[in-house]
Amino acid sequence: MKRLGLHYFGLLAVLLMTALPLSAQEEKEAGAPGRFGTGQDSIDCLKNLSLYREYARHRNYKDALPSWRWVYNNCPQASKNIYIDGVNMFRFFIENEKNPDIKEKYIDTLMMIYDKRMEMFGERGYVLGRKGVDLLRYRRDEQKYIQEGYDILGESVKLLKANTSPATFATYFTATLSLYKLNALSADQVLSNWAFIMPLMEQASQKNPKDTVITSVRDAIMFNFVNSGAATVESLTKYYEPLIKSRPDDVKLLKEATSAFSAIKEEEAPLNVQASELLYNKEPSAESAYKLAKVFYKQQKYDKAARYYQEAINNDSNNENKARYYYELAMVNYNQNNYSLARTNARTASQLKGNWADPYILVATLYAASSDICGGNEFEKKAVFWVAVDELIKAKNADPSAADKINDLLGQYSARFPNTEEAFFNGYTDG
Repeated sequence: MKRLGLHYFGLLAVLLMTALPLSAQEEKEAGAPGRFGTGQDSIDCLKNLSLYREYARHRNYKDALPSWRWVYNNCPQASKNIYIDGVNMFRFFIENEKNPDIKEKYIDTLMMIYDKRMEMFGERGYVLGRKGVDLLRYRRDEQKYIQEGYDILGESVKLLKANTSPATFATYFTATLSLYKLNALSADQVLSNWAFIMPLMEQASQKNPKDTVITSVRDAIMFNFVNSGAATVESLTKYYEPLIKSRPDDVKLLKEATSAFSAIKEEEAPLNVQASELLYNKEPSAESAYKLAKVFYKQQKYDKAARYYQEAINNDSNNENKARYYYELAMVNYNQNNYSLARTNARTASQLKGNWADPYILVATLYAASSDICGGNEFEKKAVFWVAVDELIKAKNADPSAADKINDLLGQYSARFPNTEEAFFNGYTDG
Protein backbone atom coordinates (compact mmCIF):
# COMPACT_ATOMS: atom_id res chain seq x y z
CA MET A 1 0.00 0.00 0.00
CA LYS A 2 1.43 3.37 -0.97
CA ARG A 3 1.76 5.83 1.86
CA LEU A 4 2.51 9.51 1.72
CA GLY A 5 1.88 12.18 4.26
CA LEU A 6 -0.53 14.82 3.07
CA HIS A 7 1.89 17.70 3.33
CA TYR A 8 0.56 20.95 4.74
CA PHE A 9 2.77 23.34 2.82
CA GLY A 10 3.69 26.41 4.90
CA LEU A 11 0.74 28.66 5.50
CA LEU A 12 -1.77 25.99 4.54
CA ALA A 13 -0.96 24.06 7.69
CA VAL A 14 -2.07 26.92 9.88
CA LEU A 15 -5.10 27.67 7.77
CA LEU A 16 -6.39 24.13 7.83
CA MET A 17 -6.24 24.02 11.59
CA THR A 18 -7.88 27.41 12.12
CA ALA A 19 -10.07 28.25 9.17
CA LEU A 20 -12.74 25.63 9.80
CA PRO A 21 -13.80 25.64 13.47
CA LEU A 22 -16.90 23.64 14.14
CA SER A 23 -19.32 24.90 16.71
CA ALA A 24 -23.05 24.86 17.15
CA GLN A 25 -23.08 28.65 17.35
CA GLU A 26 -22.00 28.93 13.72
CA GLU A 27 -25.26 27.74 12.23
CA LYS A 28 -28.91 28.34 12.90
CA GLU A 29 -30.81 25.46 14.37
CA ALA A 30 -33.06 23.80 11.83
CA GLY A 31 -35.32 20.81 11.73
CA ALA A 32 -38.00 19.18 9.64
CA PRO A 33 -41.72 19.51 10.42
CA GLY A 34 -42.70 16.88 12.96
CA ARG A 35 -39.03 16.43 13.65
CA PHE A 36 -39.50 15.47 17.29
CA GLY A 37 -41.87 12.62 16.49
CA THR A 38 -45.27 12.16 18.14
CA GLY A 39 -46.55 11.16 21.54
CA GLN A 40 -44.02 9.60 23.88
CA ASP A 41 -41.40 9.60 21.13
CA SER A 42 -41.53 13.39 20.94
CA ILE A 43 -41.19 13.66 24.71
CA ASP A 44 -38.20 11.31 24.75
CA CYS A 45 -36.64 13.15 21.82
CA LEU A 46 -36.92 16.56 23.49
CA LYS A 47 -35.67 15.14 26.79
CA ASN A 48 -32.56 13.53 25.26
CA LEU A 49 -31.93 16.49 23.02
CA SER A 50 -31.97 18.86 25.97
CA LEU A 51 -29.91 16.51 28.12
CA TYR A 52 -27.10 15.88 25.67
CA ARG A 53 -26.93 19.58 24.66
CA GLU A 54 -26.47 20.65 28.26
CA TYR A 55 -23.55 18.25 28.68
CA ALA A 56 -22.11 19.22 25.30
CA ARG A 57 -22.29 22.91 26.14
CA HIS A 58 -19.82 22.22 28.95
CA ARG A 59 -17.71 19.92 26.74
CA ASN A 60 -18.68 16.95 28.92
CA TYR A 61 -18.85 14.73 25.86
CA LYS A 62 -18.60 11.44 27.72
CA ASP A 63 -21.87 12.05 29.54
CA ALA A 64 -23.43 13.68 26.49
CA LEU A 65 -22.81 10.65 24.29
CA PRO A 66 -25.66 8.29 25.37
CA SER A 67 -28.37 10.93 24.95
CA TRP A 68 -26.80 12.22 21.75
CA ARG A 69 -26.71 8.68 20.32
CA TRP A 70 -30.41 8.17 21.19
CA VAL A 71 -31.38 11.36 19.38
CA TYR A 72 -29.13 10.56 16.41
CA ASN A 73 -30.79 7.13 15.99
CA ASN A 74 -34.41 7.94 16.90
CA CYS A 75 -35.16 11.52 15.83
CA PRO A 76 -32.37 12.43 13.37
CA GLN A 77 -34.32 15.35 11.89
CA ALA A 78 -34.94 17.03 15.23
CA SER A 79 -32.13 19.55 14.87
CA LYS A 80 -29.14 20.27 12.69
CA ASN A 81 -27.23 20.75 15.93
CA ILE A 82 -27.24 16.97 16.38
CA TYR A 83 -24.67 16.85 13.58
CA ILE A 84 -22.80 20.02 14.46
CA ASP A 85 -22.43 18.86 18.07
CA GLY A 86 -21.70 15.32 16.92
CA VAL A 87 -18.78 16.51 14.84
CA ASN A 88 -17.38 18.47 17.78
CA MET A 89 -17.85 15.49 20.04
CA PHE A 90 -16.13 12.94 17.85
CA ARG A 91 -13.33 15.28 16.93
CA PHE A 92 -12.69 15.56 20.65
CA PHE A 93 -12.73 11.77 21.03
CA ILE A 94 -10.37 11.30 18.06
CA GLU A 95 -7.86 13.84 19.30
CA ASN A 96 -7.79 12.44 22.82
CA GLU A 97 -7.82 8.71 22.03
CA LYS A 98 -4.54 6.79 22.38
CA ASN A 99 -5.71 3.44 21.01
CA PRO A 100 -5.30 3.58 17.21
CA ASP A 101 -8.03 1.01 16.56
CA ILE A 102 -10.60 2.92 18.59
CA LYS A 103 -9.46 6.16 17.00
CA GLU A 104 -10.16 4.68 13.55
CA LYS A 105 -13.68 3.74 14.64
CA TYR A 106 -14.26 7.29 15.86
CA ILE A 107 -13.12 8.63 12.48
CA ASP A 108 -15.56 6.26 10.74
CA THR A 109 -18.34 7.60 12.96
CA LEU A 110 -17.35 11.18 12.19
CA MET A 111 -17.66 10.48 8.46
CA MET A 112 -21.08 8.85 9.04
CA ILE A 113 -22.27 11.95 10.90
CA TYR A 114 -21.46 14.09 7.87
CA ASP A 115 -23.24 11.66 5.56
CA LYS A 116 -26.36 11.54 7.72
CA ARG A 117 -26.44 15.32 8.00
CA MET A 118 -26.57 15.55 4.20
CA GLU A 119 -29.32 12.93 4.14
CA MET A 120 -31.40 14.80 6.72
CA PHE A 121 -30.67 18.45 5.90
CA GLY A 122 -29.06 18.61 2.47
CA GLU A 123 -26.41 21.36 1.94
CA ARG A 124 -24.33 18.78 0.12
CA GLY A 125 -21.58 21.08 -1.13
CA TYR A 126 -21.07 22.74 2.23
CA VAL A 127 -21.05 19.52 4.25
CA LEU A 128 -18.80 17.70 1.77
CA GLY A 129 -16.24 20.46 2.23
CA ARG A 130 -16.22 19.94 5.98
CA LYS A 131 -16.15 16.18 5.61
CA GLY A 132 -13.21 16.27 3.21
CA VAL A 133 -11.19 18.59 5.41
CA ASP A 134 -11.77 16.38 8.46
CA LEU A 135 -11.00 13.19 6.55
CA LEU A 136 -7.60 14.57 5.55
CA ARG A 137 -7.08 16.10 8.97
CA TYR A 138 -7.16 12.63 10.53
CA ARG A 139 -6.27 10.30 7.65
CA ARG A 140 -3.55 11.86 5.60
CA ASP A 141 -0.93 9.11 5.51
CA GLU A 142 -2.40 6.72 2.95
CA GLN A 143 -2.97 7.30 -0.72
CA LYS A 144 -6.46 5.79 -0.72
CA TYR A 145 -7.63 8.34 1.86
CA ILE A 146 -5.91 11.21 0.08
CA GLN A 147 -7.73 10.14 -3.08
CA GLU A 148 -11.04 9.86 -1.24
CA GLY A 149 -10.61 13.28 0.35
CA TYR A 150 -9.60 14.75 -2.99
CA ASP A 151 -12.76 13.40 -4.63
CA ILE A 152 -14.99 14.66 -1.80
CA LEU A 153 -13.45 18.12 -1.82
CA GLY A 154 -13.50 18.32 -5.60
CA GLU A 155 -17.24 17.73 -5.61
CA SER A 156 -17.68 20.35 -2.89
CA VAL A 157 -15.77 22.99 -4.84
CA LYS A 158 -17.73 22.25 -8.01
CA LEU A 159 -20.99 22.66 -6.13
CA LEU A 160 -20.11 25.75 -4.12
CA LYS A 161 -17.76 27.51 -6.55
CA ALA A 162 -16.88 30.95 -5.12
CA ASN A 163 -18.77 30.13 -1.91
CA THR A 164 -16.25 27.42 -1.04
CA SER A 165 -14.53 27.90 2.32
CA PRO A 166 -10.82 28.82 2.44
CA ALA A 167 -10.06 25.55 4.26
CA THR A 168 -11.75 23.52 1.52
CA PHE A 169 -9.81 25.31 -1.21
CA ALA A 170 -6.56 24.83 0.71
CA THR A 171 -7.10 21.14 1.48
CA TYR A 172 -8.30 20.36 -2.03
CA PHE A 173 -5.18 21.77 -3.63
CA THR A 174 -2.90 20.22 -1.01
CA ALA A 175 -4.46 16.83 -1.85
CA THR A 176 -3.96 17.61 -5.54
CA LEU A 177 -0.24 18.14 -5.05
CA SER A 178 0.12 15.07 -2.83
CA LEU A 179 -1.49 12.87 -5.50
CA TYR A 180 0.74 14.49 -8.12
CA LYS A 181 3.81 13.56 -6.07
CA LEU A 182 2.46 9.99 -5.92
CA ASN A 183 2.08 9.97 -9.73
CA ALA A 184 -1.67 9.56 -9.24
CA LEU A 185 -2.39 12.87 -11.00
CA SER A 186 -0.74 14.32 -14.09
CA ALA A 187 0.80 17.77 -14.32
CA ASP A 188 -2.04 18.70 -16.67
CA GLN A 189 -4.60 17.76 -14.02
CA VAL A 190 -2.75 19.83 -11.42
CA LEU A 191 -2.86 22.76 -13.81
CA SER A 192 -6.54 22.16 -14.50
CA ASN A 193 -7.38 22.14 -10.78
CA TRP A 194 -5.29 25.22 -10.13
CA ALA A 195 -6.78 27.13 -13.06
CA PHE A 196 -10.28 26.14 -11.86
CA ILE A 197 -9.95 27.33 -8.27
CA MET A 198 -7.84 30.46 -8.76
CA PRO A 199 -10.62 32.57 -10.32
CA LEU A 200 -13.09 31.18 -7.78
CA MET A 201 -10.88 32.38 -4.96
CA GLU A 202 -10.53 35.74 -6.68
CA GLN A 203 -14.32 36.00 -6.85
CA ALA A 204 -14.56 35.03 -3.17
CA SER A 205 -12.01 37.70 -2.29
CA GLN A 206 -13.91 40.34 -4.23
CA LYS A 207 -17.16 39.38 -2.47
CA ASN A 208 -15.47 39.64 0.93
CA PRO A 209 -12.62 42.16 0.53
CA LYS A 210 -12.00 42.27 4.29
CA ASP A 211 -11.48 38.50 4.48
CA THR A 212 -7.71 38.17 4.71
CA VAL A 213 -7.89 34.38 5.08
CA ILE A 214 -9.03 33.73 1.50
CA THR A 215 -6.29 36.05 0.21
CA SER A 216 -3.68 34.22 2.27
CA VAL A 217 -4.92 30.85 1.04
CA ARG A 218 -4.84 32.03 -2.57
CA ASP A 219 -1.27 33.30 -2.16
CA ALA A 220 -0.20 30.02 -0.54
CA ILE A 221 -1.80 27.94 -3.29
CA MET A 222 -0.10 30.11 -5.90
CA PHE A 223 3.27 29.61 -4.19
CA ASN A 224 2.82 25.86 -3.87
CA PHE A 225 1.74 25.47 -7.49
CA VAL A 226 4.68 27.31 -9.02
CA ASN A 227 7.07 25.38 -6.78
CA SER A 228 5.45 21.98 -7.35
CA GLY A 229 7.17 21.02 -10.57
CA ALA A 230 3.82 20.93 -12.35
CA ALA A 231 3.97 24.56 -13.44
CA THR A 232 5.53 25.13 -16.85
CA VAL A 233 5.90 28.00 -19.28
CA GLU A 234 3.14 26.47 -21.35
CA SER A 235 0.74 26.05 -18.43
CA LEU A 236 1.32 29.55 -17.05
CA THR A 237 1.01 31.07 -20.51
CA LYS A 238 -2.20 29.18 -21.17
CA TYR A 239 -3.68 30.48 -17.93
CA TYR A 240 -2.40 34.05 -17.87
CA GLU A 241 -2.40 35.04 -21.53
CA PRO A 242 -6.17 35.55 -21.89
CA LEU A 243 -6.31 37.27 -18.49
CA ILE A 244 -3.56 39.74 -19.38
CA LYS A 245 -5.09 40.34 -22.79
CA SER A 246 -8.41 41.30 -21.18
CA ARG A 247 -6.89 43.13 -18.16
CA PRO A 248 -3.60 44.70 -19.29
CA ASP A 249 -3.87 47.45 -16.66
CA ASP A 250 -4.44 45.10 -13.70
CA VAL A 251 -1.29 45.64 -11.64
CA LYS A 252 -2.12 42.85 -9.18
CA LEU A 253 -2.57 40.37 -12.03
CA LEU A 254 0.66 41.48 -13.73
CA LYS A 255 2.61 41.10 -10.49
CA GLU A 256 1.17 37.64 -9.91
CA ALA A 257 2.00 36.51 -13.44
CA THR A 258 5.57 37.82 -13.38
CA SER A 259 6.14 36.29 -9.94
CA ALA A 260 4.92 32.93 -11.24
CA PHE A 261 7.31 32.97 -14.19
CA SER A 262 10.17 34.07 -11.94
CA ALA A 263 9.43 31.24 -9.52
CA ILE A 264 9.98 28.66 -12.26
CA LYS A 265 13.00 30.62 -13.54
CA GLU A 266 11.44 31.41 -16.89
CA GLU A 267 11.84 35.19 -16.97
CA GLU A 268 12.54 35.08 -20.71
CA ALA A 269 9.13 33.62 -21.54
CA PRO A 270 7.44 35.94 -24.06
CA LEU A 271 4.36 36.44 -21.90
CA ASN A 272 6.50 37.26 -18.87
CA VAL A 273 8.40 39.87 -20.85
CA GLN A 274 5.14 41.36 -22.08
CA ALA A 275 3.66 41.40 -18.56
CA SER A 276 6.87 42.85 -17.10
CA GLU A 277 6.86 45.75 -19.56
CA LEU A 278 3.17 46.41 -18.91
CA LEU A 279 3.89 46.38 -15.18
CA TYR A 280 6.89 48.68 -15.58
CA ASN A 281 4.78 51.18 -17.48
CA LYS A 282 2.29 51.16 -14.60
CA GLU A 283 4.76 51.08 -11.73
CA PRO A 284 8.26 52.02 -12.86
CA SER A 285 10.97 51.04 -10.41
CA ALA A 286 14.66 50.26 -10.41
CA GLU A 287 13.98 46.63 -9.55
CA SER A 288 11.53 46.01 -12.39
CA ALA A 289 13.74 47.89 -14.87
CA TYR A 290 16.70 45.78 -13.80
CA LYS A 291 14.77 42.53 -14.26
CA LEU A 292 13.77 43.60 -17.77
CA ALA A 293 17.33 44.65 -18.58
CA LYS A 294 18.66 41.21 -17.63
CA VAL A 295 16.00 39.46 -19.71
CA PHE A 296 16.77 41.54 -22.81
CA TYR A 297 20.50 41.05 -22.27
CA LYS A 298 20.05 37.27 -22.24
CA GLN A 299 17.96 37.58 -25.40
CA GLN A 300 20.76 39.64 -26.99
CA LYS A 301 18.38 42.56 -27.47
CA TYR A 302 21.08 44.96 -26.42
CA ASP A 303 19.37 48.24 -27.28
CA LYS A 304 16.39 47.42 -25.05
CA ALA A 305 18.70 46.04 -22.35
CA ALA A 306 20.71 49.28 -22.35
CA ARG A 307 17.52 51.32 -22.08
CA TYR A 308 16.28 49.44 -19.03
CA TYR A 309 19.70 49.45 -17.33
CA GLN A 310 19.68 53.22 -17.68
CA GLU A 311 16.14 53.31 -16.26
CA ALA A 312 17.33 51.24 -13.29
CA ILE A 313 20.22 53.64 -12.72
CA ASN A 314 17.91 56.64 -12.88
CA ASN A 315 15.45 55.14 -10.37
CA ASP A 316 17.86 53.87 -7.71
CA SER A 317 19.72 55.90 -5.10
CA ASN A 318 21.70 52.97 -3.67
CA ASN A 319 25.30 53.21 -4.86
CA GLU A 320 25.99 49.50 -4.61
CA ASN A 321 22.97 48.72 -6.77
CA LYS A 322 23.92 51.44 -9.23
CA ALA A 323 27.44 50.03 -9.42
CA ARG A 324 25.99 46.67 -10.48
CA TYR A 325 23.75 48.32 -13.05
CA TYR A 326 26.65 50.32 -14.52
CA TYR A 327 28.86 47.25 -14.66
CA GLU A 328 26.23 45.17 -16.45
CA LEU A 329 25.43 48.10 -18.75
CA ALA A 330 29.12 48.12 -19.62
CA MET A 331 28.78 44.45 -20.58
CA VAL A 332 25.88 45.41 -22.86
CA ASN A 333 28.01 48.16 -24.43
CA TYR A 334 30.79 45.61 -24.91
CA ASN A 335 28.43 43.38 -26.86
CA GLN A 336 27.34 46.41 -28.89
CA ASN A 337 31.04 46.90 -29.79
CA ASN A 338 30.92 50.30 -28.11
CA TYR A 339 34.16 49.84 -26.21
CA SER A 340 34.57 53.49 -25.28
CA LEU A 341 31.15 53.72 -23.58
CA ALA A 342 31.71 50.32 -21.97
CA ARG A 343 34.95 51.57 -20.38
CA THR A 344 33.22 54.72 -19.13
CA ASN A 345 30.40 52.74 -17.48
CA ALA A 346 32.78 50.17 -16.02
CA ARG A 347 34.88 52.93 -14.46
CA THR A 348 31.75 54.52 -13.02
CA ALA A 349 30.92 51.16 -11.45
CA SER A 350 34.37 50.97 -9.81
CA GLN A 351 33.94 54.50 -8.45
CA LEU A 352 30.57 53.66 -6.89
CA LYS A 353 31.75 50.46 -5.24
CA GLY A 354 35.24 50.02 -3.85
CA ASN A 355 37.11 46.75 -3.38
CA TRP A 356 35.56 45.30 -6.53
CA ALA A 357 37.84 43.77 -9.15
CA ASP A 358 35.31 43.01 -11.89
CA PRO A 359 35.01 46.52 -13.41
CA TYR A 360 38.79 46.78 -13.74
CA ILE A 361 38.97 43.31 -15.26
CA LEU A 362 36.30 44.33 -17.75
CA VAL A 363 38.23 47.47 -18.72
CA ALA A 364 41.34 45.33 -19.19
CA THR A 365 39.34 42.93 -21.35
CA LEU A 366 38.02 45.84 -23.41
CA TYR A 367 41.52 47.11 -24.07
CA ALA A 368 42.66 43.65 -25.04
CA ALA A 369 39.65 43.20 -27.34
CA SER A 370 40.41 46.51 -29.07
CA SER A 371 44.07 45.74 -29.70
CA ASP A 372 43.53 44.90 -33.36
CA ILE A 373 41.81 48.21 -34.09
CA CYS A 374 44.13 50.42 -32.04
CA GLY A 375 47.36 51.92 -33.32
CA GLY A 376 48.77 52.28 -36.75
CA ASN A 377 51.33 49.46 -36.60
CA GLU A 378 52.01 46.11 -34.98
CA PHE A 379 53.93 47.63 -32.08
CA GLU A 380 51.07 49.95 -31.12
CA LYS A 381 48.61 47.07 -31.27
CA LYS A 382 50.75 45.08 -28.84
CA ALA A 383 51.35 48.10 -26.63
CA VAL A 384 47.64 48.14 -25.79
CA PHE A 385 48.32 45.12 -23.56
CA TRP A 386 50.49 47.30 -21.32
CA VAL A 387 47.39 49.37 -20.54
CA ALA A 388 45.32 46.21 -20.06
CA VAL A 389 47.82 44.87 -17.54
CA ASP A 390 47.76 48.19 -15.65
CA GLU A 391 44.00 47.71 -15.23
CA LEU A 392 44.55 44.16 -13.99
CA ILE A 393 46.99 45.41 -11.38
CA LYS A 394 44.30 47.89 -10.22
CA ALA A 395 41.87 44.96 -10.04
CA LYS A 396 44.24 42.96 -7.85
CA ASN A 397 44.76 45.93 -5.56
CA ALA A 398 41.00 46.44 -5.29
CA ASP A 399 40.27 42.84 -4.39
CA PRO A 400 43.20 40.53 -3.64
CA SER A 401 40.82 37.56 -3.33
CA ALA A 402 40.37 37.68 -7.13
CA ALA A 403 44.08 37.11 -7.65
CA ASP A 404 43.76 33.65 -9.26
CA LYS A 405 41.49 34.89 -12.04
CA ILE A 406 43.57 38.05 -12.49
CA ASN A 407 46.88 36.16 -12.61
CA ASP A 408 45.59 34.00 -15.46
CA LEU A 409 44.81 37.11 -17.48
CA LEU A 410 48.10 38.73 -16.50
CA GLY A 411 49.91 35.74 -17.95
CA GLN A 412 47.90 35.85 -21.19
CA TYR A 413 48.24 39.61 -21.70
CA SER A 414 51.91 39.85 -20.70
CA ALA A 415 52.70 37.28 -23.37
CA ARG A 416 51.30 39.75 -25.92
CA PHE A 417 53.64 42.61 -24.94
CA PRO A 418 56.02 44.02 -27.56
CA ASN A 419 59.44 42.44 -27.22
CA THR A 420 62.49 44.45 -26.13
CA GLU A 421 63.67 45.03 -29.68
CA GLU A 422 60.24 46.30 -30.82
CA ALA A 423 60.05 48.62 -27.83
CA PHE A 424 63.55 50.01 -28.32
CA PHE A 425 62.96 50.56 -32.03
CA ASN A 426 59.83 52.57 -31.16
CA GLY A 427 61.57 54.68 -28.56
CA TYR A 428 60.65 52.75 -25.38
CA THR A 429 63.05 51.35 -22.82
CA ASP A 430 62.49 49.36 -19.60
CA GLY A 431 60.91 51.41 -16.87
